[in-house]
Amino acid sequence: AIVLDANVPRGYAILQYEGQNLGWIKNLGNRANNLYPNEWRIRKL
Repeated sequence: AIVLDANVPRGYAILQYEGQNLGWIKNLGNRANNLYPNEWRIRKL
């Protein structure tokens, strides 16, 4: 799970790891949604 800082504003943000952009998310306050197309999402492992 990803924990966002409380100071991250609601709305769209870029998710980064070690300075590398991973993709866009929509911060909803208590959770965040990724904005990948449905075809790119992993549903089952």
